Amino acid sequence: KAVVSTQSTGVLQLLNTYPRSHVEYVLILSHLCKTKDVREQRFILNYSLKCHKMPRSHKKKVLCKVAARNPALGWEFFKRHYPTYFALFGEAQFTFDDLVECVTRNLSTREQLRDVESFFDTHPVGSGAAGLKRGVHSIRENVGNRSGDGSTHRSVDLDEVLSKFLSKIE
Repeated sequence: KAVVSTQSTGVLQLLNTYPRSHVEYVLILSHLCKTKDVREQRFILNYSLKCHKMPRSHKKKVLCKVAARNPALGWEFFKRHYPTYFALFGEAQFTFDDLVECVTRNLSTREQLRDVESFFDTHPVGSGAAGLKRGVHSIRENVGNRSGDGSTHRSVDLDEVLSKFLSKIE
């Protein structure tokens, strides 16, 4: 199993020359978005916005996949680049609706809930109103599900749980 570093020129070369179809983009981006390395997550998010040949739908998928792995980074990136995302998807009803929901639904603190609410008090939500409503509802559930150690029941890393379990058996 090869480890791919997005800091290498090989990944850039792969992204800039290889994907010739939507299927190839999906496969490559799905693999790259699985990283837990924050630097690599930032790299792929920035790449997705700067790459002019990447289809718009894949720009959304990249943000949603990274936000699923790292909700705080996904939300911060979305806020920072909101004008770009709004210009790309703000009038596309279901697309922007899904985008707003995917970047908010895994947030899990009261501070993040307040941040989302205050952000959209000052920024137009466009066609994403229903997604915002679902996202805020999810954040409230996540806040309610927080356990004493600060984790949420929705964000369990099975590899970590199994590793801890197996280490106790040995």
